[in-house]
Amino acid sequence: MRELGQVLLDSPAALASYDEQSYLSRPRLSQQLDSVGQSGNQTGFIRIWLASAPSGSGKTAMACHAVSRWLNGSSHHGEMTMVALSSEILAAQGSIICWWEQKFGESLIDSCKTALEEQAVIRLFIDGLDRLSNPNIIVDNLITIFANHAVQQALRVVLTATEAVADQMFELMVRKGMRDIINRWSIPPLSPTEARELFVRLHPSASDAQLGKEVETLLTSPLLVRLAQVLGESETTVGITPGRLLRAHADRTVLIDPVRSHLALKIVSHILKSERKSIALDTLLEDGSLRGILLTSGVQSPLQQLIQEHVLLLDRAPTPNGLPLPSKTMVSFAFDAQLDYLAFAHLAVQFGIHPPNWSDELKGRKPFGPLIGGLRVFVVETL
Repeated sequence: MRELGQVLLDSPAALASYDEQSYLSRPRLSQQLDSVGQSGNQTGFIRIWLASAPSGSGKTAMACHAVSRWLNGSSHHGEMTMVALSSEILAAQGSIICWWEQKFGESLIDSCKTALEEQAVIRLFIDGLDRLSNPNIIVDNLITIFANHAVQQALRVVLTATEAVADQMFELMVRKGMRDIINRWSIPPLSPTEARELFVRLHPSASDAQLGKEVETLLTSPLLVRLAQVLGESETTVGITPGRLLRAHADRTVLIDPVRSHLALKIVSHILKSERKSIALDTLLEDGSLRGILLTSGVQSPLQQLIQEHVLLLDRAPTPNGLPLPSKTMVSFAFDAQLDYLAFAHLAVQFGIHPPNWSDELKGRKPFGPLIGGLRVFVVETL
């Protein structure tokens, strides 16, 4: 298990979100995480913790930090910590039961029986429910496994999602009779003091003058703090908004090069059209305007540059039928907030800048995360 924990921390998705040296440990959040794994009177019969926060709030980093603490021996004795990333769950037919069996070669119930015999506890983070095509499968999985006595005693589950999806999952679990084993909490936004401390950790050589009061109050999530280095260089902080901050970052990573810009915005177009946050590379290669760009090799290729800038992620998705067929390469954005901004930029070209046009064009469209995110950026920036 420890080897798999290190593999997780070395994965592209983890590296895009978490760095042990710069991670800001927040006392309140640490206390909440420390309660996961405790038993008896301290947590009653709570077995599932549903943590919600907006995109970029550090949900994946929180899970990775829990694994890092376990690997370093800083967590409770007799406790094992594992993280199932959404990309990995998608590759396992959207099922946490299948994911566990693929990872460990035995059922999750059998692993819990072994843990119970050893008087150990398994902490399992299921990260990014909002990125799954059908998160209801996870709820059905949890109902199935928690019917087992060994699982009830040995397993603690932390689910992370954006607030809207967390609301849906909580209501669904309550309807299915799981209310007594769920504890719901939100990852709190960064305070101005925490934002400044994290900024210094991430950008020790940056000018302190960049963080005026109007910027400190804006930086409520670790992602926005990470992007804030662009301020004070080419951007003025007067009237700063999250949309302007995301645009300033996109100017540096995506829009700085016309080929990179074309590639990223076309991927956004395919995501909005398919209503899936991950797109198969084979699908993108069918687009004649992308084929030459995607097949360019070397570290200076547009695709590799966007990966190095932590804009895009490449994941391998095994075939769902169990046959030893080649896995598919899937392309997705590292952070939802980046995807939301680029969705806004793409839609603004199509719809223009007048709200009635957006209302007419989006009427009847199926709700979809990046579509809603792009609309949110437009509404906030318009107001």
